[in-house]
Amino acid sequence: MGNPKSLYQITHSSPQQTTVGDLLNDKNGVAYIYHTDPDAFLAIVGKDGKTNRQRIEATYKFPEEKRYIGYKANLLPLKVGTLLYLEFSKVNEASWLTEGIEVLNNSEPAFKAAQLAAIEGDPGYFQTNKPVHGKPLTGTSQSIMPEVTVWIWCRALSPKSSEGTGQLPGQFLDLTPFVMSCTTNINKNTGGNFQITLPPLMCELDDERQWILKRNHLDRYDSVNGASIQGEGYVAQSALFHSDLQNSGEGKASDEVLVRNQFLFHNIITSNDLIFIRFETLDMEKKKRYADSRQYYVSKNNIAGNLYDMIGLVDSNAQSVTPETNDVTISISGRDGSKLLLEDGTYFYALENSQGMMKFAGQSEQKSPLIDRIYGNGALNFLSLYMHTSIDLVLKFIIQQLSNIEVIPDGLFSSFGDRINYRFNVTQPRSKSNTDYKPKVKLEPANGIWKIVKLVIDESVSGRMIQDSSFSSANGSILNFIRTACQEPLVEFYMDTYGDMYHLIVRKPPYDQNALISLIEGKINTETGTPEVPPAVINIEQEDVLDEKLMFDDSEVYSWYHFYPRNVFIGDDNSYSLSYLGAIYFEEYAKLWGSKPFQQSHPYMPYVPLNNSEKGLGLYERQAIFDLKYVVETNQYMPFTRKGKLILNGDRRIKIGNIIRYKSTGEIFFVDSVQQSYQISENSIDRITVVGVSRGMIEQLIYGVFYDTESGEKRYVSYFNIINTTLELSPRETVEKITKVRKVSDFQPLPANISETVLDQVNNKGLAKLEKYNYRPENKKVFVKFINEINRLGYNVIITSTNRSYQEQFQLNLQDSRNADPGHSRHEHGSAIDINLESKTTGKRYKKLTSKEAWEATGVPALAKQMGLQWASGNGSFGNYVDRVHFQIVNSSSEANDEVLADRYEEYTEEVRTIEINRDKIFSNFKVNKFSFNFFLKKLQFDPSYKRVTSRNVFQNDQQGTPIAPIIKSVRKN
Repeated sequence: MGNPKSLYQITHSSPQQTTVGDLLNDKNGVAYIYHTDPDAFLAIVGKDGKTNRQRIEATYKFPEEKRYIGYKANLLPLKVGTLLYLEFSKVNEASWLTEGIEVLNNSEPAFKAAQLAAIEGDPGYFQTNKPVHGKPLTGTSQSIMPEVTVWIWCRALSPKSSEGTGQLPGQFLDLTPFVMSCTTNINKNTGGNFQITLPPLMCELDDERQWILKRNHLDRYDSVNGASIQGEGYVAQSALFHSDLQNSGEGKASDEVLVRNQFLFHNIITSNDLIFIRFETLDMEKKKRYADSRQYYVSKNNIAGNLYDMIGLVDSNAQSVTPETNDVTISISGRDGSKLLLEDGTYFYALENSQGMMKFAGQSEQKSPLIDRIYGNGALNFLSLYMHTSIDLVLKFIIQQLSNIEVIPDGLFSSFGDRINYRFNVTQPRSKSNTDYKPKVKLEPANGIWKIVKLVIDESVSGRMIQDSSFSSANGSILNFIRTACQEPLVEFYMDTYGDMYHLIVRKPPYDQNALISLIEGKINTETGTPEVPPAVINIEQEDVLDEKLMFDDSEVYSWYHFYPRNVFIGDDNSYSLSYLGAIYFEEYAKLWGSKPFQQSHPYMPYVPLNNSEKGLGLYERQAIFDLKYVVETNQYMPFTRKGKLILNGDRRIKIGNIIRYKSTGEIFFVDSVQQSYQISENSIDRITVVGVSRGMIEQLIYGVFYDTESGEKRYVSYFNIINTTLELSPRETVEKITKVRKVSDFQPLPANISETVLDQVNNKGLAKLEKYNYRPENKKVFVKFINEINRLGYNVIITSTNRSYQEQFQLNLQDSRNADPGHSRHEHGSAIDINLESKTTGKRYKKLTSKEAWEATGVPALAKQMGLQWASGNGSFGNYVDRVHFQIVNSSSEANDEVLADRYEEYTEEVRTIEINRDKIFSNFKVNKFSFNFFLKKLQFDPSYKRVTSRNVFQNDQQGTPIAPIIKSVRKN
């Protein structure tokens, strides 16, 4: 069942939900609608052609496989990390969130947004205004003038006819010919901003009440070749004042007065106008870029498909006037999509609070679609669910709520087609009574600018479960809320424009060796999988560097590491420190840089168990241990790396969160900030890029080399073996003798299949379940005879339960405490059976809750009594617990039954072997490799022989740096 196109994919994430029943009975979970029909849930066929049951059972290992294959649906054990599918139409709408986010197994390679990876992998991803190494010249001269393109959507350019409609349609305008300067800044912490300087062109109102250029005050011209360096040029006649003749009264002469001019760009650009900025042309866009430059008013149909460096919203429009010199300057400033998150304050309140009502939540009527943003179906529940809730779920829920606000009219993004984002809108208003309110939802395009805001999450961090009660607060900016959920050094969050969409990126920081090498070699993962064309690293050539300021810095050097996760699930203290994670101390670092601690708690619980076959460590414990290992790995090399800034000839290809290769030094740098600047004056055009960089490492030493010592030995040296970070997880085995009970082997079971002649060849379902009573042949014969006699009364028998294990009874008791305690059920002793009846003539069914009178009318309870069987406790129930289907043997007391059972079992002694991890030795290998440490202290990484990469082999770590056999993880010819 299930069309793959109508399926909703989930990954089981909660360690607290250990069975299918736990998952389906979670009222806030996506699969709650299946709680009444778990078999239907297990029968859903996913995109891989397997049912949910098959995927669940595939996670079992021996002896689980033998024990649980074919298990009852609700009791089927469910392991964290299992991929499951739901029917799209049945997903719990309270959990429906923003579409477009697919996650994948991403434990080692670095993560990068698919859009950025595709752009970087394009062979045309280079500037047309300079030759490129390895690219043949075509014989034609290339443009050497830098350029910038700025498009802006202005509300003020809406026609007079739209003034009473509420939402102004506005108009896209090409500001390119008028830009005097344009600067963009992007950093990982606060997002991006821009500043644009424009000339004081004079304007006036036309008949449509629109501001237009003042007639005869702009003279256009062409250069000798038909176009200026920025398309058509102009000479603007502008001044702070103009003279005007005003009649001072009847019969009097007109007086000449000075009137203040109005300036076009100050009047037509307003807050939250939408802006698109591009710098110099790339080869992959040159044809379209040329076509885009031939118009002043831009069609909205031309917005999609371009490579923008920044998509932003206007903050302010400042007009600076110096009357003494008659100078006027128009300065436009704003921010990229981060403005949406920085300025949005209160997250959500109950609907009643938002309208100033003194009522309980849910008592008032839903009056506005915007109220759904601050109330939202299930929103109040989420206030308390941020505890034990994954990053993935929290962030998608935030976007779902925010995307109700348009900011920019919907129609402006029609050219994006089906690439836009979608959200679930409530289509049924809240009733006044709110008694049976169940909102109807519909998948619809996100509103306004949220159509082009894309959330991309790396699966290696998406499932980290948040343990921080402060998420229940509705105060502060949304960006602060997100950063509370995404905390470094384990989770990285940043924002940038890729192509024609604004991206919110959440990923594991790629600072470890595996991730860094995957970035260098382009073997990365994205939200859509591994890219077919690997993205390239941006090379910085020496001739492009205008200024270089790089330094060593000890501000991020640590000698102590103490990592304590918050574990609210242990006691009441939300800062409970796991005592087994003591501080790790490195004396060599302390002697040089002092006693500097890296001491931090983080609000995460693990989501998917680590791929670790060792026993003896709990899920939370293992996650915390591996987190600490990662922190040490990614900080050990910091005192031996450089950071600072590079000032370059303009290069728009450089993006934050990425790496660049500085060819002149052989270093790989991480990009922390990027400033793009363009300025034109009467005599020059300046175009520069300022790149803030950190973690600069010689590329060859990222992989590592064998170094010849004075004694003739070879020592392996890498940034990643300065400290040995090998965890000591070798198990130790303990043996304990315990006494157990087992069946006596001299009993011969009855034949596996019950003969149809014994049951008079009637239709009886579930007969195979009686095989469980082969170890109790005398009881089995009683039940066979009982079924035989029921058949003669005119009823077919459907057997629903016979013998149960202790574990099965334990699960039943958990589901309903009225069920017998484990160890005390007649079913466990082989002396009870549960059946349904079916009339041979009418087809009527008699089940557990069918009335007592109806059952008695069948004659079956009386028949049972004649045969020495008891109908439940005698009247079809156990006290207040109705159990009409239960019949049990009562020819002996419970104690007698236990004796019979004991007679058929015997005690024996067995050696139980337990695999454990010695917690005291987990970090015993964490020692400084003194040879590598001193190698970098002496700055030997700058040996000219390492400037060029000659080997990309990665070798096994060794804390002493002694000669070892290579374990090649990745090889690529230079």
